[in-house]
Amino acid sequence: MKFFYYLFLIGFMAVSCQSETDTQKAERYLDQARRSVAESHYNQAKILLDSIHECYPREVAVRRMAKHLADTISVIENERTVFYCDSLIPLKYEEINNALKNFRREDDTAYIDEARYVHRLLRTENNALRCYLQAKVGEKGTIFLKSMYCGRPIEHHLVELHNNAFSVKAKGDNVHAFKLDNTHCETLMFAQNEALSLLNFINEYAQERIEVMLVGASSSYSYVLMESERKAMAESYALSVLLSDYERLMQERRRADIRRTQSQKRLSLITQDSEE
Repeated sequence: MKFFYYLFLIGFMAVSCQSETDTQKAERYLDQARRSVAESHYNQAKILLDSIHECYPREVAVRRMAKHLADTISVIENERTVFYCDSLIPLKYEEINNALKNFRREDDTAYIDEARYVHRLLRTENNALRCYLQAKVGEKGTIFLKSMYCGRPIEHHLVELHNNAFSVKAKGDNVHAFKLDNTHCETLMFAQNEALSLLNFINEYAQERIEVMLVGASSSYSYVLMESERKAMAESYALSVLLSDYERLMQERRRADIRRTQSQKRLSLITQDSEE
């Protein structure tokens, strides 16, 4: 008996659905979307609203209400994003200020596009006529890494770092040779990905002995990073992460605020039209 009842029920529902007009079907989707919004199931609601536009393109009145509801969802979601970013930005800003205590700001606008931070132990004036790696961090977290070499010419184009178990290599862009106090010097700059690979290695193994090998066209040269250098490079890496996170939060907040404002503007226009 139950079997025939369920069969009848299924058949009745199928006939009912078939008897619905497109307007009724679209309105049913819209009602379901409204319930989803009321329950804070925003992704589910957006799927239902997209279905209205895709399945019932001629139902202009229902589609207009669907767009209105989509803007309402946009305002809610972007307000949450703005609130989330606003709660984290001051905390991140405080972390950055604490990290900057060991750094000096360089903002010579004649030569660089954005200000950079260099650790006090890695400043050029503190490392004259010696071989070392220098990391600078841009305001948005970009890494600027330079290999400095002083000695007989080797025209180094590649730097390899290794501890007892692991190693990493990075090829530089261009080597620049010059004389400093009658001593031959070379600087080698690295692209962002190459710089990050070297700095990440130093950060990961900052507590271990790290040897630096400069591979040149004519010969090679190697030296060991001092503990203070490893610490300064690790702090530079940490500052880069903090500044990158801060920049991402600021960008996400700006984007969310724009989306929220645009949705609010569309909603206000709809309200004005309905009042008229």
